[in-house]
Amino acid sequence: MKRLSIFIFLLLGLSACYRQEITPTQTVLEVGSPVGVILSSSAEEYGIQTEGAGYSTVTLQGQQVTFYENWETDQPIEPILDEMVLRGARYVFLPPDVAAPVNSYTDVFFKAFTGQEELDSFLQTLPEPSSPPAAQNADNFSMPLIFCLTMGILGLLFLLVVKANAAKAKGKRKSGQISHDSMVWLETLAARKTASQYKTDYDVKGKRKPILQHMFTYVHGNDRFDEAVAVECPNPNDLLGEFLGEVGLSIAHTYSPRQPWEAAAFELWLFDVKNPMQTFSHIFMSEYVANTPELRAKIESEAVTLAALDANSLIEGEKFSVEARVLDMAYRQQPDLPDNCVFQHFTLEITAWQKAVEDYF
Repeated sequence: MKRLSIFIFLLLGLSACYRQEITPTQTVLEVGSPVGVILSSSAEEYGIQTEGAGYSTVTLQGQQVTFYENWETDQPIEPILDEMVLRGARYVFLPPDVAAPVNSYTDVFFKAFTGQEELDSFLQTLPEPSSPPAAQNADNFSMPLIFCLTMGILGLLFLLVVKANAAKAKGKRKSGQISHDSMVWLETLAARKTASQYKTDYDVKGKRKPILQHMFTYVHGNDRFDEAVAVECPNPNDLLGEFLGEVGLSIAHTYSPRQPWEAAAFELWLFDVKNPMQTFSHIFMSEYVANTPELRAKIESEAVTLAALDANSLIEGEKFSVEARVLDMAYRQQPDLPDNCVFQHFTLEITAWQKAVEDYF
């Protein structure tokens, strides 16, 4: 993993630092004179000061213009045009009586030179020349360099973080540490496995099987305990069955409001689609809650049962009823807690029975 990360960051850096090489010819074209003028006489005749015969470059209207003076008309013009193109000329002025070789120079625009006034007017229509190549090359080099340095620093920080996390995880594995949620889940599985041996076996009893048989299991430390299960009736015409309602178990009271994991009472509730405006419930309370008047007063309006092994209750809905039985439970023994106050674990078995159709009405 570490080597792969280094390789990826190297690729990013190389791709950012890559710059297309510029050939000498391309450099000349970029930095040369966009306008060329070929004269069969001297430029001084038109009021333009140059270096004399041959090639010379002057600045007119902010543009670089290359002149070739005293061209002998009986000499071929192609070598001069080739040199003009190499110097970057894209617009070439020719003597009025010379035919432009447009077929040989398809990328060059030709015009007849009639005087400096026309040349100045044309130069004013051209865009301003670009920045010097040295500055451009400096910009082209500095930005990728900054990017490479930034990516290198970020890559180094990334590798350091990965290494630190790996070392931390390795240390935890060596010391046998696991997260709180994982510990709660493992304890829940263990408690559920222990309680499952006390489940009601309706095949042995010879009774009609319920439409639902389920176990709710709480273990100390699960402050988000709130479970529910759907109640459905098998329907031969519907693979999903007929939805009758839901039944669930949640924490009804804790020993301290600031410690939501200290469960001292549970609420078993039933929702029936036949009567959606009402939720039926039943409270399973610890001995401490049952023997504490102010706590008992808070739940007097509910149906209550003292939590104990095999303690049971019945909740009647419109379309189905639910029987609940305590399969397994234990109180948490701790010096700073009252006796039989907080549950260490609590497993409740529920079985749902569908009522006869005539009972719906």
